[in-house]
Amino acid sequence: MEDKSKQGNPDSYDPIWDNETNPSAHSSEWIGAVLRYLFSFGSIKFESIYINKDRNKNSIIGTVAKLSLFFLVLYLAFSAV
Repeated sequence: MEDKSKQGNPDSYDPIWDNETNPSAHSSEWIGAVLRYLFSFGSIKFESIYINKDRNKNSIIGTVAKLSLFFLVLYLAFSAV
């Protein structure tokens, strides 16, 4: 069953967030929003950052942060050997 709002506007269809149980997309989005909030030093309300309009921006920032952390851990693990 497809949501009626998606049937009316095919441009709003977004397969990454179609499934509410996609933990990777949602964790990246949340981490990106938290990082944007922290980098703004709290001058912008979190509710204005964590909105559907900024979903892709938050997800990209969160994905880059997760990949950076992953490669940092790999670097530290292999440099200790």
